[in-house]
Amino acid sequence: MTRGRKDLWKGIHDDDSIEFRLSDKVFLENVYQHIIKFGNGTYINCKMTITTTSSSIDEKEKISRVVSDVINWGDDENNIRTVVKRKSKNIQSTDDNLSLNLFSGID
Repeated sequence: MTRGRKDLWKGIHDDDSIEFRLSDKVFLENVYQHIIKFGNGTYINCKMTITTTSSSIDEKEKISRVVSDVINWGDDENNIRTVVKRKSKNIQSTDDNLSLNLFSGID
């Protein structure tokens, strides 16, 4: 898998073969770094947005699927594993934001 490509992924949804885009950056980064080995037999539980558009000219329907959040994953050999997502906190230290002393005011 080449990093940064916007290729369609292939999978099965409701017993149908589908193509989808994967926009979950944390999951993708784990795949790129080979932390998650995504291959034949790997499955994901995820949030997927399905958009259907139709053309009035040729009356064809186009279905696009985007996986925005992979909740957990597994494969034939492994148990289900949860994708760990960490949010960084931007903590700024100021004079007004000093830690409290539990014993202040006690003589």
